[in-house]
Amino acid sequence: MKRTLLCTAAFLGGLALILTVALVVNRTTPALADPGVLYVAPGGNCNGATPCYGSVQGAVDAAISGDEIRVAAGIYSGTSNRNGLTQTVYISKTVVIRGGYTVTNGFADPPDPVSNPTTLDAQGQGRVFYITGSISPTVEGLRITGGDADGPDDNPWVGEPCGGLHVGSAAAVISGNQIFSNTAQRGGGLCLSGSGAYLINNAIFDNIADYSGGGVALGLGPVTLVGNSIYNNKAIWTSYGGGLTVINSSATLFHNTITGNEAGDGGGLYISGSEVLLDGNTIASNNAWMTGGGGLSMKGASSATLRSNVIISNTASNGGGIYIREEHACTLINTVVADNEIDDKGSGLYIEDSSPHLLNTTIARNTGGDGTGIHITSESSHSAVAMTNTVLTKHSVGISITGGNTVTVNSILWHHTPITVLKAITAAVDVQNQYEGDPAFTSDGYHLTTGSAAADRGVSAAVTVDIDGEPRPVGAGFDLGADEMMWRATVEPSTGTTLVYTDTQSNPTIIQVPAGVVTDTITLVYAPVETATTPSGFSFAGHAFSLDAYQNGTLRLPSFAFSGSVTITIYYADADVVGLDESTLVLEHWNEVASVWEDAACGPYGRHPDENWLVVPICHLSRFALFGREYAVYLPLVLKSH
Repeated sequence: MKRTLLCTAAFLGGLALILTVALVVNRTTPALADPGVLYVAPGGNCNGATPCYGSVQGAVDAAISGDEIRVAAGIYSGTSNRNGLTQTVYISKTVVIRGGYTVTNGFADPPDPVSNPTTLDAQGQGRVFYITGSISPTVEGLRITGGDADGPDDNPWVGEPCGGLHVGSAAAVISGNQIFSNTAQRGGGLCLSGSGAYLINNAIFDNIADYSGGGVALGLGPVTLVGNSIYNNKAIWTSYGGGLTVINSSATLFHNTITGNEAGDGGGLYISGSEVLLDGNTIASNNAWMTGGGGLSMKGASSATLRSNVIISNTASNGGGIYIREEHACTLINTVVADNEIDDKGSGLYIEDSSPHLLNTTIARNTGGDGTGIHITSESSHSAVAMTNTVLTKHSVGISITGGNTVTVNSILWHHTPITVLKAITAAVDVQNQYEGDPAFTSDGYHLTTGSAAADRGVSAAVTVDIDGEPRPVGAGFDLGADEMMWRATVEPSTGTTLVYTDTQSNPTIIQVPAGVVTDTITLVYAPVETATTPSGFSFAGHAFSLDAYQNGTLRLPSFAFSGSVTITIYYADADVVGLDESTLVLEHWNEVASVWEDAACGPYGRHPDENWLVVPICHLSRFALFGREYAVYLPLVLKSH
């Protein structure tokens, strides 16, 4: 019961205390084994756990607001009609429905949806879930399938449910489910139109919509999608958004994967008339067979911010990666548009009647059609595109622009792109700070490596982090494209690693991480930084840097520490230590809490002033800087006698 109340408190705030009292006062069944928890098992056989029900709907009907319903592994089918709607489960109260249990030990074992698959199957007789009202329910750990919402007047935005799951006007949390093989006119898998609804860590696949949103349809809102995998869904006929549609909504999409979906327009994702933030998503291998936007299509006066998204290997008639039309408040930051393919125009981006701003964009190796990486055109109003800090590589034509339109480019790297700009006579093109050279990508096709021609060539564009959330700038200036070049290495617990950074004077800094000092695989990132302060009595010795640990793209600082010592060897130039006593050199770390420099060593120093290097063991990560004391000058004291 304590877990149930804590979950409730997370979503209901102060109401949780009132609900706790209600569970005790209003419950009429005195023999509950765990008050506030109801159990569901096939055939109503819960192995002694009570109260027990044979269907999820039966438990929902018996529950009061705040109850948790634990559902054992099995297949639950059948539908019922509520308020003229047909579905397997109708929810109009705040409950938690959680699958993945087993009747063994009376539901005492923690839920495991993988080992204990819990399936709700509408068998094509209606929707699976219908959720409505000013409520905050949770649906977690279920397999939701067999929903069919096709029928006359099927409009999810005015109350008709969608194929697998419909949320209307409810702040529902849909978490850790598999939603598959459902059909509808809109939102084959599910629809979210509730205020404050969340869709978290779900797998949504093999769903079909006749019109829009093969996997997911979002409307009204605000709604939030985090960490979902949306794949192999289809919107057929004259269709929009094979994976996902966002129409007239307020939506945030964070770290979702949208792959292998198909529609006429917007194979992966379609956005129209909405205020959206897309952050850290991967949109890959989708297809738009009719209009455009293999990965993403944006149309119709949306206010869209795209930040740190990878749009790769999609196919379309136009705009293999992104199709933008009638959008004048659209900003793309740290975007990768790579390896997409078209039949007609704009293998990377197709821009029509729009004025997007592209900041730190990597546009690479897009193919097909007229060979253009970016196609800029107009039909009813002129396009005015601004591009800052761009890498544009391996296209037959970099930018194609038709008459009456404008493109302004500041800081761009061209590579293997023989015709950089192909423009009509009446088109306006302004290109400043352009360079040619190899961006020297890593094997993933967009991260930079040492020697990249994109390094330090950018201008300040108010972009302070890169696609990985790592700081900008690093080194002498801003890098072009989505990535700011870092020096990084993967650290495996069993092997450790060695990371080497070499400065502009060819002096290396070597970080040696032995085996056994980390318990989980991390990415160690070195970045040279500036330092504006020095410890009392010391002077700066020319070396300042940060060492950070990332795991799955998430920064592990400030709590991260090694279980043993890591060795840092710093080679320095004579110019770094002019006037300093090299025997006093120390590596200090910045204490963020106390705002002071402190000695970073967790063992003895090894100083080698004749060879200009020192070695120091550290045990944690931080911002570091090398300091030394100035030489003391001793003057003789002369005493004169009278």
